[in-house]
Amino acid sequence: MFVVGLAGLAAASPVDAQLSKCTDAAGKVTYQQKPCEAGSAQKKITVEGSRKNITIDAAQLRPPNERVAGPPSPEEDASRKAWLAREVEEAPRRKAWKAEQTVGATLMFKMMCDLYFPGFATRAASEFDKFRRQHEVIVRKIESARDYPTTREEVKRLGALQNSDPVKAAQFRQNCDNGLVALAEANAPGDPRMQSPEVAWRGFLSAVREGNHTAAVQFLTGRALKSLGEALPKMSADAMRAMADSFVGFQVSHQFDDIAEVFVSRKTANGNRVGSMEFVKVGPNWKIGGL
Repeated sequence: MFVVGLAGLAAASPVDAQLSKCTDAAGKVTYQQKPCEAGSAQKKITVEGSRKNITIDAAQLRPPNERVAGPPSPEEDASRKAWLAREVEEAPRRKAWKAEQTVGATLMFKMMCDLYFPGFATRAASEFDKFRRQHEVIVRKIESARDYPTTREEVKRLGALQNSDPVKAAQFRQNCDNGLVALAEANAPGDPRMQSPEVAWRGFLSAVREGNHTAAVQFLTGRALKSLGEALPKMSADAMRAMADSFVGFQVSHQFDDIAEVFVSRKTANGNRVGSMEFVKVGPNWKIGGL
Protein backbone atom coordinates (compact mmCIF):
# COMPACT_ATOMS: atom_id res chain seq x y z
CA MET A 1 0.00 0.00 0.00
CA PHE A 2 1.05 3.59 -0.37
CA VAL A 3 2.36 4.70 2.98
CA VAL A 4 1.67 8.37 2.34
CA GLY A 5 -1.21 10.27 0.76
CA LEU A 6 -1.17 10.99 -2.96
CA ALA A 7 -0.38 14.62 -2.21
CA GLY A 8 2.78 13.55 -0.37
CA LEU A 9 4.19 10.97 -2.76
CA ALA A 10 7.20 13.12 -3.48
CA ALA A 11 8.50 12.52 0.04
CA ALA A 12 10.53 9.37 0.52
CA SER A 13 9.12 6.61 2.68
CA PRO A 14 11.25 4.85 5.32
CA VAL A 15 10.36 1.56 3.63
CA ASP A 16 11.14 2.62 0.04
CA ALA A 17 13.07 0.02 -1.95
CA GLN A 18 15.49 0.38 -4.86
CA LEU A 19 14.76 -1.34 -8.17
CA SER A 20 16.90 -1.67 -11.27
CA LYS A 21 15.38 -0.65 -14.61
CA CYS A 22 16.92 -3.07 -17.12
CA THR A 23 16.85 -2.73 -20.90
CA ASP A 24 18.10 -5.76 -22.81
CA ALA A 25 19.57 -5.87 -26.32
CA ALA A 26 16.10 -6.36 -27.82
CA GLY A 27 14.81 -3.24 -26.08
CA LYS A 28 12.62 -5.06 -23.54
CA VAL A 29 12.37 -3.18 -20.23
CA THR A 30 11.88 -4.85 -16.85
CA TYR A 31 12.05 -3.58 -13.27
CA GLN A 32 13.68 -5.91 -10.75
CA GLN A 33 15.30 -5.79 -7.32
CA LYS A 34 18.44 -7.67 -8.32
CA PRO A 35 21.10 -6.12 -10.63
CA CYS A 36 20.52 -6.29 -14.39
CA GLU A 37 21.95 -9.18 -16.38
CA ALA A 38 25.18 -8.67 -18.31
CA GLY A 39 24.60 -6.77 -21.54
CA SER A 40 21.53 -4.91 -20.24
CA ALA A 41 21.43 -1.18 -19.60
CA GLN A 42 20.67 -0.44 -15.94
CA LYS A 43 19.04 2.51 -14.14
CA LYS A 44 18.05 2.70 -10.46
CA ILE A 45 14.52 3.75 -9.52
CA THR A 46 12.64 3.95 -6.21
CA VAL A 47 9.63 1.80 -5.33
CA GLU A 48 7.32 3.07 -2.58
CA GLY A 49 5.78 0.80 -0.01
CA SER A 50 6.76 -2.21 2.03
CA ARG A 51 6.81 -4.76 -0.82
CA LYS A 52 10.08 -6.58 -1.40
CA ASN A 53 11.42 -8.92 -4.07
CA ILE A 54 9.08 -7.82 -6.83
CA THR A 55 9.73 -7.75 -10.57
CA ILE A 56 7.54 -5.50 -12.71
CA ASP A 57 7.44 -5.61 -16.49
CA ALA A 58 7.34 -2.08 -17.89
CA ALA A 59 4.38 -3.10 -20.06
CA GLN A 60 2.33 -3.49 -16.89
CA LEU A 61 2.75 0.20 -16.06
CA ARG A 62 1.08 1.69 -19.11
CA PRO A 63 -1.45 4.50 -19.48
CA PRO A 64 -4.99 3.24 -18.69
CA ASN A 65 -6.18 3.41 -22.31
CA GLU A 66 -3.14 1.70 -23.81
CA ARG A 67 -3.07 -2.02 -24.49
CA VAL A 68 -0.09 -4.28 -25.20
CA ALA A 69 -0.43 -6.07 -28.54
CA GLY A 70 0.26 -9.75 -29.11
CA PRO A 71 -1.51 -13.00 -28.11
CA PRO A 72 -0.54 -14.90 -24.94
CA SER A 73 1.68 -17.96 -25.22
CA PRO A 74 -0.04 -21.39 -25.26
CA GLU A 75 1.10 -21.99 -21.68
CA GLU A 76 -0.24 -18.63 -20.51
CA ASP A 77 -3.51 -19.19 -22.34
CA ALA A 78 -3.99 -22.65 -20.82
CA SER A 79 -3.16 -21.40 -17.34
CA ARG A 80 -5.58 -18.50 -17.68
CA LYS A 81 -8.39 -20.75 -18.92
CA ALA A 82 -7.85 -23.19 -16.04
CA TRP A 83 -7.94 -20.33 -13.54
CA LEU A 84 -11.10 -18.91 -15.09
CA ALA A 85 -12.78 -22.33 -14.96
CA ARG A 86 -12.04 -22.61 -11.24
CA GLU A 87 -13.28 -19.07 -10.65
CA VAL A 88 -16.53 -19.73 -12.52
CA GLU A 89 -17.12 -22.90 -10.50
CA GLU A 90 -16.38 -21.32 -7.12
CA ALA A 91 -17.85 -17.86 -7.69
CA PRO A 92 -21.54 -18.63 -6.90
CA ARG A 93 -20.73 -20.39 -3.62
CA ARG A 94 -18.26 -17.72 -2.57
CA LYS A 95 -20.67 -14.94 -3.48
CA ALA A 96 -23.56 -16.54 -1.55
CA TRP A 97 -21.41 -17.12 1.53
CA LYS A 98 -20.06 -13.57 1.49
CA ALA A 99 -23.54 -12.08 1.05
CA GLU A 100 -24.87 -14.01 4.04
CA GLN A 101 -21.92 -12.93 6.19
CA THR A 102 -22.37 -9.29 5.18
CA VAL A 103 -26.10 -9.26 5.84
CA GLY A 104 -25.68 -10.98 9.20
CA ALA A 105 -23.03 -8.51 10.31
CA THR A 106 -25.19 -5.58 9.22
CA LEU A 107 -28.18 -6.87 11.17
CA MET A 108 -26.06 -7.22 14.30
CA PHE A 109 -24.51 -3.79 13.82
CA LYS A 110 -27.93 -2.16 13.49
CA MET A 111 -29.31 -4.00 16.50
CA MET A 112 -26.39 -2.98 18.72
CA CYS A 113 -26.41 0.68 17.66
CA ASP A 114 -30.22 0.91 18.10
CA LEU A 115 -29.96 -0.45 21.63
CA TYR A 116 -27.35 1.91 22.99
CA PHE A 117 -27.59 5.17 21.03
CA PRO A 118 -30.90 7.05 21.21
CA GLY A 119 -31.94 8.42 17.85
CA PHE A 120 -29.79 6.06 15.81
CA ALA A 121 -32.76 3.91 14.78
CA THR A 122 -34.51 6.97 13.36
CA ARG A 123 -31.42 8.19 11.51
CA ALA A 124 -30.72 4.75 10.07
CA ALA A 125 -34.33 3.82 9.20
CA SER A 126 -34.31 4.86 5.54
CA GLU A 127 -30.99 3.25 4.58
CA PHE A 128 -31.68 0.13 6.62
CA ASP A 129 -35.10 -0.35 5.00
CA LYS A 130 -33.40 -0.21 1.58
CA PHE A 131 -30.87 -2.78 2.77
CA ARG A 132 -33.57 -5.16 4.04
CA ARG A 133 -35.48 -4.95 0.76
CA GLN A 134 -32.37 -5.61 -1.29
CA HIS A 135 -31.48 -8.68 0.80
CA GLU A 136 -34.96 -9.84 1.80
CA VAL A 137 -34.37 -13.56 1.26
CA ILE A 138 -31.13 -13.65 3.28
CA VAL A 139 -32.62 -11.49 6.05
CA ARG A 140 -35.56 -13.90 6.44
CA LYS A 141 -33.18 -16.86 6.53
CA ILE A 142 -31.05 -15.32 9.27
CA GLU A 143 -33.91 -14.02 11.40
CA SER A 144 -35.76 -17.34 11.23
CA ALA A 145 -32.72 -19.38 12.25
CA ARG A 146 -33.07 -21.34 15.48
CA ASP A 147 -30.06 -19.68 17.11
CA TYR A 148 -31.10 -16.10 16.25
CA PRO A 149 -32.55 -15.32 19.75
CA THR A 150 -29.26 -16.44 21.30
CA THR A 151 -27.38 -14.23 18.89
CA ARG A 152 -29.52 -11.25 19.89
CA GLU A 153 -28.67 -11.81 23.55
CA GLU A 154 -24.99 -12.01 22.73
CA VAL A 155 -25.24 -8.73 20.82
CA LYS A 156 -26.83 -7.08 23.85
CA ARG A 157 -24.06 -8.39 26.09
CA LEU A 158 -21.30 -7.15 23.78
CA GLY A 159 -22.99 -3.77 23.41
CA ALA A 160 -23.28 -3.36 27.18
CA LEU A 161 -19.59 -4.25 27.54
CA GLN A 162 -18.57 -1.66 24.94
CA ASN A 163 -20.83 1.00 26.42
CA SER A 164 -19.57 0.53 29.98
CA ASP A 165 -16.30 2.34 29.34
CA PRO A 166 -16.40 6.03 28.25
CA VAL A 167 -13.51 5.65 25.80
CA LYS A 168 -14.93 2.47 24.28
CA ALA A 169 -18.41 4.02 24.21
CA ALA A 170 -17.12 7.00 22.20
CA GLN A 171 -15.44 4.67 19.72
CA PHE A 172 -18.58 2.53 19.65
CA ARG A 173 -20.67 5.56 18.70
CA GLN A 174 -18.17 6.54 16.00
CA ASN A 175 -18.29 3.02 14.58
CA CYS A 176 -22.07 3.24 14.39
CA ASP A 177 -21.87 6.55 12.54
CA ASN A 178 -19.22 5.19 10.17
CA GLY A 179 -21.29 2.09 9.60
CA LEU A 180 -24.28 4.17 8.60
CA VAL A 181 -22.16 6.03 6.04
CA ALA A 182 -20.91 2.71 4.65
CA LEU A 183 -24.48 1.40 4.47
CA ALA A 184 -25.53 4.44 2.44
CA GLU A 185 -22.60 3.82 0.06
CA ALA A 186 -23.59 0.17 -0.34
CA ASN A 187 -27.17 1.18 -1.13
CA ALA A 188 -26.12 3.71 -3.77
CA PRO A 189 -27.08 2.99 -7.41
CA GLY A 190 -24.44 1.93 -9.90
CA ASP A 191 -22.31 4.78 -11.22
CA PRO A 192 -20.84 4.26 -14.72
CA ARG A 193 -17.81 6.31 -13.62
CA MET A 194 -16.99 3.55 -11.11
CA GLN A 195 -17.76 0.38 -13.04
CA SER A 196 -14.20 -0.94 -12.68
CA PRO A 197 -10.99 0.04 -10.82
CA GLU A 198 -9.46 1.37 -14.04
CA VAL A 199 -12.50 3.49 -14.92
CA ALA A 200 -12.72 4.81 -11.35
CA TRP A 201 -9.02 5.73 -11.40
CA ARG A 202 -9.48 7.70 -14.63
CA GLY A 203 -12.52 9.46 -13.13
CA PHE A 204 -10.62 10.32 -9.96
CA LEU A 205 -7.65 11.74 -11.88
CA SER A 206 -9.99 13.72 -14.14
CA ALA A 207 -11.69 15.32 -11.13
CA VAL A 208 -8.34 16.09 -9.48
CA ARG A 209 -6.99 17.53 -12.74
CA GLU A 210 -9.99 19.86 -12.91
CA GLY A 211 -9.38 20.99 -9.32
CA ASN A 212 -12.79 19.62 -8.30
CA HIS A 213 -12.16 18.12 -4.85
CA THR A 214 -15.90 17.61 -4.26
CA ALA A 215 -16.10 15.29 -7.28
CA ALA A 216 -12.75 13.65 -6.48
CA VAL A 217 -13.78 12.48 -3.00
CA GLN A 218 -16.73 10.61 -4.51
CA PHE A 219 -14.17 8.09 -5.79
CA LEU A 220 -12.77 7.49 -2.28
CA THR A 221 -13.80 5.32 0.64
CA GLY A 222 -12.31 4.00 3.88
CA ARG A 223 -8.76 5.07 4.67
CA ALA A 224 -8.40 6.92 1.38
CA LEU A 225 -11.45 9.05 2.14
CA LYS A 226 -10.15 9.81 5.63
CA SER A 227 -6.73 10.97 4.42
CA LEU A 228 -7.47 12.61 1.09
CA GLY A 229 -10.91 13.87 2.07
CA GLU A 230 -9.12 16.38 4.29
CA ALA A 231 -6.04 16.95 2.12
CA LEU A 232 -7.63 17.69 -1.28
CA PRO A 233 -9.69 20.75 -0.23
CA LYS A 234 -6.49 22.35 1.09
CA MET A 235 -4.68 22.01 -2.25
CA SER A 236 -4.72 24.70 -4.91
CA ALA A 237 -6.14 23.95 -8.35
CA ASP A 238 -2.62 24.11 -9.84
CA ALA A 239 -1.28 21.67 -7.25
CA MET A 240 -4.13 19.24 -7.91
CA ARG A 241 -3.56 19.44 -11.66
CA ALA A 242 0.15 18.81 -11.27
CA MET A 243 -0.51 15.84 -9.02
CA ALA A 244 -2.95 14.26 -11.49
CA ASP A 245 -0.63 14.82 -14.46
CA SER A 246 2.27 13.17 -12.64
CA PHE A 247 0.61 9.74 -12.70
CA VAL A 248 1.65 7.92 -15.86
CA GLY A 249 0.84 4.23 -15.39
CA PHE A 250 -1.85 1.95 -13.97
CA GLN A 251 -2.23 -1.82 -13.91
CA VAL A 252 -4.41 -4.18 -11.86
CA SER A 253 -2.08 -6.54 -10.01
CA HIS A 254 -4.80 -8.93 -8.84
CA GLN A 255 -8.49 -8.86 -8.07
CA PHE A 256 -10.45 -11.06 -5.70
CA ASP A 257 -14.20 -10.54 -5.46
CA ASP A 258 -14.68 -6.99 -4.16
CA ILE A 259 -11.02 -6.04 -3.64
CA ALA A 260 -8.41 -5.20 -6.26
CA GLU A 261 -4.78 -4.23 -5.81
CA VAL A 262 -3.15 -2.13 -8.51
CA PHE A 263 0.29 -0.79 -9.37
CA VAL A 264 0.59 2.87 -10.34
CA SER A 265 3.63 4.82 -11.46
CA ARG A 266 4.30 8.50 -10.96
CA LYS A 267 6.82 10.92 -12.42
CA THR A 268 9.00 12.68 -9.81
CA ALA A 269 12.14 14.80 -9.89
CA ASN A 270 14.09 11.61 -9.18
CA GLY A 271 12.47 9.54 -11.92
CA ASN A 272 9.41 7.33 -11.98
CA ARG A 273 8.22 5.84 -8.70
CA VAL A 274 6.05 2.75 -8.44
CA GLY A 275 3.57 1.98 -5.67
CA SER A 276 0.39 0.04 -5.00
CA MET A 277 -3.08 0.96 -3.85
CA GLU A 278 -6.28 -0.88 -3.03
CA PHE A 279 -9.64 -0.52 -4.74
CA VAL A 280 -12.79 -1.70 -2.97
CA LYS A 281 -16.18 -2.47 -4.48
CA VAL A 282 -18.77 -0.64 -2.36
CA GLY A 283 -22.18 -1.85 -3.43
CA PRO A 284 -22.01 -1.76 -7.25
CA ASN A 285 -19.24 0.86 -7.38
CA TRP A 286 -15.44 0.59 -7.31
CA LYS A 287 -13.64 3.16 -5.16
CA ILE A 288 -10.12 3.86 -3.97
CA GLY A 289 -9.97 2.38 -0.49
CA GLY A 290 -6.33 2.26 0.57
CA LEU A 291 -3.30 4.40 -0.27
